[in-house]
Amino acid sequence: MANVLLIGSGPLPAPGETTLGFPQLRLARFKAALSGHRVTTVCLGTDVDPNDADWLDQLQQRGADAAVVVSAGPYLPGMAACLIAGDRPVWVDLPGDPFAELQAATMAGVVNDARHAAARAAALAVLSRADGLSVISQHQHYACLGQLGVLDRLRAPPQIAVQPVAYDWPFDKQLPRRPGTPPVIALSGGMNTWFDDISASTLLDEALSAHPALRVISTGGGIAGHYTAGAERLTAWATDSPHRARITLHGWLPHREVPEVLSAATTGLILDVASAEPLLGSRTRALMFAWLGIQIAATPGCALLNAMAAEDLILPLTGCPRADTAQLIAPSDPDRVRRADAWLSQHCAPDRCFAPLQQWLTAPTRAPAAPATESLVAANARLKEALARIHQSPTWRLLSPLHQVIRRLSGPR
Repeated sequence: MANVLLIGSGPLPAPGETTLGFPQLRLARFKAALSGHRVTTVCLGTDVDPNDADWLDQLQQRGADAAVVVSAGPYLPGMAACLIAGDRPVWVDLPGDPFAELQAATMAGVVNDARHAAARAAALAVLSRADGLSVISQHQHYACLGQLGVLDRLRAPPQIAVQPVAYDWPFDKQLPRRPGTPPVIALSGGMNTWFDDISASTLLDEALSAHPALRVISTGGGIAGHYTAGAERLTAWATDSPHRARITLHGWLPHREVPEVLSAATTGLILDVASAEPLLGSRTRALMFAWLGIQIAATPGCALLNAMAAEDLILPLTGCPRADTAQLIAPSDPDRVRRADAWLSQHCAPDRCFAPLQQWLTAPTRAPAAPATESLVAANARLKEALARIHQSPTWRLLSPLHQVIRRLSGPR
């Protein structure tokens, strides 16, 4: 049994919480997976406020007795874990490539030069220090190896484990929709920088025109403080569409209400902006749709959706308007939904996802430092001192690489 300090972004999922995204769900799954260990869980944003000048000292005090530090979810928890670990072994969860997500945010116009530099510094702080890393896909594993190579850490690399999104949700599964169920297309989750809202609204208008009984519902929306333009455009589309009577945008709902609202959905829609992010990342909402018995229509960009498309578990969207419209208005196939559930239950089972971390915790060790790593660790110490000064500055909320950049580059998928 290991004595672990677990750091993640709060709040932990609860029935009445709204705007629960990927970071909070990831933390909950880490906490459940570590239940056999002695764990002190600290939620950034609820237990410790990153706006406090001494927040890193607070973290250090809460985990003073821990022998191992583990972070869950992107990206602020991982950087914090590396800054306070000292000589203790550190496992950092890096579920999504930070540079790919930075590219998506830059393409969406929400990153200036200062924020770009801060996010890059945060990623380097993690890559230079972590003794173990969990990534979201095999493609990200390859990217991570290249990044570690640039830092001269491949001569004695940290352990890297592909840890996909666990197929495990805090609500009951739903059965596939019966044949003949009226068609309802669902959007759900945060409308982040990699969500193609413009193509989605165009495609949905085509589908609504082609099928007079079709309806559209949405749960979730913009991510306050990070990116809201996509959700705002979708809201304007829903208001102005000639089919607006058949479109309902519920916005962010209490967690307990999401399954009931989505119980009407027959097909869940996922559309990605073309960028590096879908190539290296994953899609949590695909697992949620499958859990709730909803057929998935998606851009097969990420490794998860590519694999599911290869097994005929989703309806792949190719960008051809006529073909994609036909996919959306096609009746839900209960057999496809059942097979998707069985496939995810095998490939994304929680025990399977967390096996590498559990094995590492039986004998957590420091990864030998390479010359470049040593210099970056020293730079991290200087960064920690600089952060303390930034916290005391009136420009903290604008310039902090922790509160205003890295935290907001995370979010649901």
